[in-house]
Amino acid sequence: MIKIREYFGFWMILGLPLAGLVIVYLYESLGKNANLGVGLLFRKERNQIETLPEFLAPLTWLSSMLSHLFGACTGRTGAAIQIGASIGDLLERKLSFFRSLTYDITPYIAASFSGLFGLPLVGAFFSLEIFDTKTKNLNNLFLVFLSSFSAYGIRYLLGMETFLLPFEFESHFQLSLIFLSILSGLAGGLFAFLFQLCKEGFKKFFSSPYARVLIGSLLLVACYILIGNERYFNTGQNLINEQMFLSHDWILKAALTILCAASGFVGGEVMPIFTVGAAFGSVVSSILGIDPSFGAALGVVAFFASSTHTFMTPLILGIEWFGFSFLPCSFLVVLLSYLLNGKQSIYQNVNKQERSSIIVKVLNKWYNK
Repeated sequence: MIKIREYFGFWMILGLPLAGLVIVYLYESLGKNANLGVGLLFRKERNQIETLPEFLAPLTWLSSMLSHLFGACTGRTGAAIQIGASIGDLLERKLSFFRSLTYDITPYIAASFSGLFGLPLVGAFFSLEIFDTKTKNLNNLFLVFLSSFSAYGIRYLLGMETFLLPFEFESHFQLSLIFLSILSGLAGGLFAFLFQLCKEGFKKFFSSPYARVLIGSLLLVACYILIGNERYFNTGQNLINEQMFLSHDWILKAALTILCAASGFVGGEVMPIFTVGAAFGSVVSSILGIDPSFGAALGVVAFFASSTHTFMTPLILGIEWFGFSFLPCSFLVVLLSYLLNGKQSIYQNVNKQERSSIIVKVLNKWYNK
């Protein structure tokens, strides 16, 4: 869809309001709380609903494609895990074999994340740290990792390459990393706070979802026209590939991502968060005297940690992307970003007291004193 939009040019954004209205119409027509997005997965995980809607997978896929086709500033992860969880839930209901294997949706979420990025360990820890709200038995833990690595294997057999960040650097510790960590924690926490504030604010001031998406999309079109280029369209991977970050890239990308989410466009936030983190880390590191590529890599894991309030997932992310030599520096940056984000998260349904990671439980127990 992104290639199609690029072929027809910048002015495809003029169709964004119409695409938004179509998306809202589809969700409103089909109902069953499908418009809750990722929040629906939290309800299923906590047994607040028995099943996910059967139409959730095709609806999410179509809505995500429309969002990308017309340039909405969204990612793919949120859509991918909804599609994976919906298909897995449907298989459990239709096939007794699947029903006997697991009793929740975390293996399907892990497989979806791993299949999307080609990062099996990150996929497993992502599903466990964010969506694991109950004490799991060893069988379910095994299934989470099995499904994640199986999805990675299928991706490999299909000839799809692992998504990698094109940063080259030498990892080394310096005191400036402490300042980068503090700033990343504050910036990520602010992003998560504004993310939730704008979503709730739009719902409060525009009770109709049609009004929300129309007003939001018109604001997006106006912003895109004022900017005058496609630099901030879609996931933001183009910015990472260029490795030429402007001082205001992270602010504009973050603002447009928040506006898209508040308006009701479908996709995800993880890839935009990677982009914002890389841009933020690169700009701040150049001020602090850190190699910009090294700062961008640290910015990715730090901003992910602070905006989602997760600890293990960004650590594993850094290892899978940059190797174990990255761990000593990333551990410090992730730890401080995690502790200094003000307990904010873009996933408002995360119950931080019930996460499965022992390290995270210890950090939360110390942090909440």
